[in-house]
Amino acid sequence: MTVELSKTSSFTLGGLLVEPALRAVQADGARVSLEPRVMQVLVLLASRAGEPVDRDTMVEQCWDGVIVGDDAIQRCIGRLRRLAAEVGGYEIETIPKVGYRLLEEGAPTGSTPPRSQDRIASPPRLQFEQAMFRGDAAKGSDFSELLCADVAAALSINRDIVVLTGTTDQPADFRAGIEVRQSGDTLRINCSLTETATGRLAWSTSIDGGEPRALESGLPADSLVLDIAGRIGAVVIEEVTRASLSEPRAQSAWQAVVRANAAYQRINLENLSVAVEEARSALTMEPDFAAAHAALANALAASYELGGAADQSIAEEARLACDMALALAPEDPTVLAWTAHALLMITRPAEGLPLAEKAVDLAPAHWIANLYLARHYLHHSRPEDAERALDDHARVAPLFPWKYFPMLQRGLARFMQGDTDAAEHLMRDAALLNPRYPYSWMSLMILGALKQDEPLMKSAAQQLKQLDGAEALELQLARIAHSYPDPDQAAMVQNAFRTAWET
Repeated sequence: MTVELSKTSSFTLGGLLVEPALRAVQADGARVSLEPRVMQVLVLLASRAGEPVDRDTMVEQCWDGVIVGDDAIQRCIGRLRRLAAEVGGYEIETIPKVGYRLLEEGAPTGSTPPRSQDRIASPPRLQFEQAMFRGDAAKGSDFSELLCADVAAALSINRDIVVLTGTTDQPADFRAGIEVRQSGDTLRINCSLTETATGRLAWSTSIDGGEPRALESGLPADSLVLDIAGRIGAVVIEEVTRASLSEPRAQSAWQAVVRANAAYQRINLENLSVAVEEARSALTMEPDFAAAHAALANALAASYELGGAADQSIAEEARLACDMALALAPEDPTVLAWTAHALLMITRPAEGLPLAEKAVDLAPAHWIANLYLARHYLHHSRPEDAERALDDHARVAPLFPWKYFPMLQRGLARFMQGDTDAAEHLMRDAALLNPRYPYSWMSLMILGALKQDEPLMKSAAQQLKQLDGAEALELQLARIAHSYPDPDQAAMVQNAFRTAWET
């Protein structure tokens, strides 16, 4: 049965007045308008408050049974979560592999503890300007307004950026502009980002909006929404990271986590020590900051892996940090992704894989979750699944800053599928993008040994010796043993590597 807004009476929800027929929500005298589909989802979830609503039911009752992708549902949920963040009244919990449930403010949740990072984190605040349309299409304005709303919802799902509603009194750190321009048989989307405090234009670009006939329906394609959201999100994070690093030290726990992640991006032991130090600093300021525990776990685990899994005390501390992060924020996709990756690196992949899958399920457009899920799939010898996760990562993160890492993972996936030429090309590019990451050179060296390509072997070995020293063979062999779960396979690769090192 379809949710019919015109026949649904107004109702209260945690102090809010919801008026379905008017497609509006009233809070403290202010009225917020919602798109019809978003209101339908709110009505459905509120009618079953406290009970899970599966995706099939949502499609049947809110989309008239027309098949839609998870991205369309996620955008509606993102808008409702954004509204709840601004005016309160309720929250929406994701039930992995099932759907969603609405919890009215003040009602018992049954299981999920309060997320302390919601109280203490200070992510950047982003507000969208009024969408603009230049052209003569009848539904052009509808298209541009829905595009802007969908991009805002996609960004809010990841929780790394606070997307403000038009009625909020909170000051925005950045303002995003989207202009849709129709000119003959071309459709261009002009995007911009302005720093509110200074009025500085931080970024602008123009991208292909596809065929102008998309304006006929007034509905933007999911791929276009995710492309724009990925670009704006990447620039916002880059801006706040640069500002955080300009300070001699972090001024808040959130800033310290940002600095830790910046150090982590170019993975080597020196940078990882900085990442660990910044994460510890965050926890000194806010001991219950879940993201800081997750960042510490990820940095420690990477140090353990890069050190050849020699120091078990590092792995144990990383495990404890994972446990604390998950206890504090079991539904946060960023925390889930970081802890999943940490568990993989400290040889607990069976625990990490479901967390990585849950992170993607909670936030399909998350910039890092798809990447870490791909690495889990590679560890479990599922290269085809890894490539699909990497495709999703590339789709939602077109401006991802540390491109060497997904490039290497794709090279490993191609190698596992027998395409050694493509694998070598990808591994070489990854090594050039970050020459200090030893695993790119290790992968090339192993590939060269298996292909009996002596120049490739020698070149990669020389790079590793410059990074780790000429006497670091045992460290390289320990890294291999740590990376290959099958002992027989590890021994075979170690033998090939030893030959290449000594050639």
